[in-house]
Amino acid sequence: YVSGHPFEKFSPYFKDKTFNCSMLNSYAEDEETGEKQYQEISDGMPVTMGGMISAFKKLKTRTGSFMAFVTVEDLYGAIECVCFPKVYEKMRDFLHEDAVITVTGKISIDAEKAPVIIAERVEEFSIDEPITRTIKPKVEAFESRQTTQIQPTLPKEKSNAEKKLWINVTDMADEDFEELIDTLTYYEGETQVFFVRNGKKLSCSQKVTPNRALMAELAGFLSEDCIKLI
Repeated sequence: YVSGHPFEKFSPYFKDKTFNCSMLNSYAEDEETGEKQYQEISDGMPVTMGGMISAFKKLKTRTGSFMAFVTVEDLYGAIECVCFPKVYEKMRDFLHEDAVITVTGKISIDAEKAPVIIAERVEEFSIDEPITRTIKPKVEAFESRQTTQIQPTLPKEKSNAEKKLWINVTDMADEDFEELIDTLTYYEGETQVFFVRNGKKLSCSQKVTPNRALMAELAGFLSEDCIKLI
């Protein structure tokens, strides 16, 4: 790059990450097999990194869903990230070249291939609106004297503070429920969140902004009829 690497202005925001591509250059070759013995990374090691998408390839799986192989580049080199369908669904809106992202996952090392990251979470990054994490919200049971009826339409005159987001998580696994609660922390706002789970109504201490990004993330967990904004 004649004018400098385009990721250079973003790099200060990722100094706390556990991986960058310079770690791929720290290795020794086995004299007999020629295999690379990496000194700073190992197979299965959890990592987080920041980088810029330089290339990607989408692939349709046998089940009809999509996954992607995404090349992420930083100031020191590039590494391929494997994004299986669940991860791909959450990142497809910002899957394009030059997008700046944060990748969380695990290193996979194969003797016959270059190391890759098996992505567990991919997030878009913006200097103007950096992704921040708040305290994990509490979910508490509450009693209601009258049944709350979930309506499919949202009155236009309501403000975010007047809205309520109802999420039916009755059929959701505990692990996915925990992940969903974590997701809410990235959309802090004024709208109260309530869960319906196993016949009980639960209130969540985390209020959210019910924008399109949040609704898309929720759709990755649940069907549309389980998500109601009233």
